[in-house]
Amino acid sequence: FFVVMSKTPENHVYVGVEISEDPQEANLDCGLELCAENDLDFLALPLLGPTFEPFKHSQKILISSDWHHAVVGKVTSSIDLDTEDDFDRRRGEQTLMSEISYCSHMALPAILLHTPKSAAIVNYARAVYSALLEHTYPMLWLRVPLSIEGEEEDADGAWLQWNAFRTLCNHHPKLTPAVELTADLPAPRILERWKAEQVKCLLIPTSVFMSDIHGRPALSLRHQDFVKQCLRHKAQIMLTGPAGAVGYQAYREHLRAVKKSMPPLSPIQAYEQPYYDCLQAPLQPLMDHLASQTYEVFEKDPVKYAQYEKAIGHALTDIAAQCGERGAVVMVVGAGRGPLVKATLRASKTSKVKVTVYAVEKNPNAVVTLQAMKQQCDWEAVTIVSADMRHWQAPEGCDILVSELLGSFGDNELSPECLDGAQRFLKPDGISIPAQYRSYLSPMMSAKLHNDVAAYNDLEHFETNYVVRIHAGITVAEPQLVFTFEHPNVEYPVFYGAPDCNPSTPDNTREVTLRFTADRNALIHGFAGYFDSQLYKDTYISILPSTHSQDMFSWFPIMFPVQTPFLVREGDMIEVSFWRRTGKHKAWYEWCVTSPVSMPLQNPNGRSCSIGL
Repeated sequence: FFVVMSKTPENHVYVGVEISEDPQEANLDCGLELCAENDLDFLALPLLGPTFEPFKHSQKILISSDWHHAVVGKVTSSIDLDTEDDFDRRRGEQTLMSEISYCSHMALPAILLHTPKSAAIVNYARAVYSALLEHTYPMLWLRVPLSIEGEEEDADGAWLQWNAFRTLCNHHPKLTPAVELTADLPAPRILERWKAEQVKCLLIPTSVFMSDIHGRPALSLRHQDFVKQCLRHKAQIMLTGPAGAVGYQAYREHLRAVKKSMPPLSPIQAYEQPYYDCLQAPLQPLMDHLASQTYEVFEKDPVKYAQYEKAIGHALTDIAAQCGERGAVVMVVGAGRGPLVKATLRASKTSKVKVTVYAVEKNPNAVVTLQAMKQQCDWEAVTIVSADMRHWQAPEGCDILVSELLGSFGDNELSPECLDGAQRFLKPDGISIPAQYRSYLSPMMSAKLHNDVAAYNDLEHFETNYVVRIHAGITVAEPQLVFTFEHPNVEYPVFYGAPDCNPSTPDNTREVTLRFTADRNALIHGFAGYFDSQLYKDTYISILPSTHSQDMFSWFPIMFPVQTPFLVREGDMIEVSFWRRTGKHKAWYEWCVTSPVSMPLQNPNGRSCSIGL
């Protein structure tokens, strides 16, 4: 959502101005002239009650598209819907409703609501929620100061009031905060939390600016850092207060300089940007055949295959003495279009250990590519096998079993089930790459992701786990270990050439209860999941934030939403129980929060989301 919809340069900052409620200044003609003189993009025009004096004859001045691009409505700030005076309260509600109704009629993109007058907010929130339900258009921006005058740096009264207000409005997606910059900024962790809110507009009073050595307005470095944070999340800026002799143009130029000083996106960030906060269902590699384009995206990862090549090379070196003249037998299961085959051949050349490679792939379309690669790239040592690894009978045992079946949560693409089935190819002293993978969880806050899930308006999507590059979100506690899987699976002793001991089916179910301590006040919308993997000995790959493999983009985090967001205070314990369940034809996750509130079990029996076997 932007007020200004036209195409603009990349460094353009959308800057508007709030018009005073003084009847002499609150005039549409004067406001538009002010914007034109100062190169501003939009204005917030006071409505001044049911007579709408600033808009008189406005339909002759602006066509509908201009209203949509140039004007934000601003409700009368003197309205107090929680006053004890019955007459003022009722008159205030009538004024509020008529102003919102008129803005909706004029198709304004947004309406700026004033900050609640006191701690009493229930009736104000009720009226706003009623308006949200009545009008499909426009957005409502509630003015929220970053801090309340007189509060300590660590105090959080402004956000807590905003959270109470939006909770009373049932987390309506059209109600968002218009954050107002204050001279004194709260603690960094409080500022960071605004990344997890859908801040559409940042209000900056001219009084917050200082003067540089040339007498031009400038923000402090801390204020600039917060402005950059908001700009990274596509917020617009609205200047408030008088401009003085320098005019609003000088303020705008400083904001442009702030935007220009932001470092450009790295190649990896540029690749990830289109996926920011985009909910994606995890892959179903056993049920579905991946498209060529999907393979191509993963093959571009500059880190993953380098780490695999390093791990395979180390393994080949370690077993070189026992391999003899023929060298090592390496089986690549789930070979796709061949990147791990190439990594194996490169590792063989580097380690000077000969290899015989079996490339096993069930996708017949990918097998066509593998066969072409064998002919074109002189893969004499490679045998292409078009088969499901779970059913193929290997002609010989392998020294090294290589796979890339990991998902964003480690096991969520059925790597345990697949590798248990393929373990019968491996010699008793063979090596599995990867050797281990572990999953992690952390409680998270993201109003945008919650709203995107809620937009489906059903239970199923709240019981679905999503792969998502989390941008508009934060975690409120350090990730904790959830599940661990190791290969070969020593509890399932099925190896090539070993005596048949008729073992039972391996048990890949898991359960765990985790307890986190909230590091700040927050509204919890779900849990972010990660994984790391030991490929071989000291060679790892990871998407865990603290150990993330630099520039690796094959996996984004996974999100497990909660249906009803819940408030935690700094220091509160968050308790969640998590299960990995399996059946004859599927595997799935179940989860439920038990503290600080008790919530229903989500996805019981995999009713909404599962991975097909």
